[in-house]
Amino acid sequence: MVYTSVIQWGSIPNAIIKTAAEENCDLIVMGSRTLTGWKRLQVGNVANPVIAKAPQPVMLIKPPQPVSVDRPLRHRILVATGGSAWSDAALDQAFAWASAHGLDVCGLYVSKQRLRSGAAVDPKGEQVLAEAQSKASAAGVRFEPILARGDIANTILATAIDQHCDAIVLGSRGLTGLKRLMAGSIANAVAAKSSLPVLIAKHFETLRA
Repeated sequence: MVYTSVIQWGSIPNAIIKTAAEENCDLIVMGSRTLTGWKRLQVGNVANPVIAKAPQPVMLIKPPQPVSVDRPLRHRILVATGGSAWSDAALDQAFAWASAHGLDVCGLYVSKQRLRSGAAVDPKGEQVLAEAQSKASAAGVRFEPILARGDIANTILATAIDQHCDAIVLGSRGLTGLKRLMAGSIANAVAAKSSLPVLIAKHFETLRA
């Protein structure tokens, strides 16, 4: 392993992004506190702008949690998918990670809409998870599909704990400016509230002229 020390001046988020580009880094790893409410939207927060602007995946490491006999490490990761391009980026990242380290993957689709009368399942959710299962099989990764309903961010957090996962993988559109501060930012909310490490894969939207 090669370790390089770099000292930069100026804005911390910009310095992190600049250094990652100059050093041709494939991943940015940062420590992060567990934040809730308005604290996670503060302009001075370092993790938020790095997540929004960096082209590399960003791994947020939270303060270590004690490992007990009631919740041992299971070598499982949770990846949330909704069938979007940024969800596909999260699946690709999760399967690559799982394949390299022998991890199991729980794939979660959260339906936030009520099903039509008489419907027992969400057809889109089933299709998205079936496609994810095919990708997992091609990558040689053990995959458990989970179809749930409710608030997306809270369901991701709850499912990760219920399934004894050791980390969460999410996709991000790479939003900047005020858009990344919107309450609807799922990656933002999960990354701020989770007590588990969160890996955010990036898929930047094409900017229109």
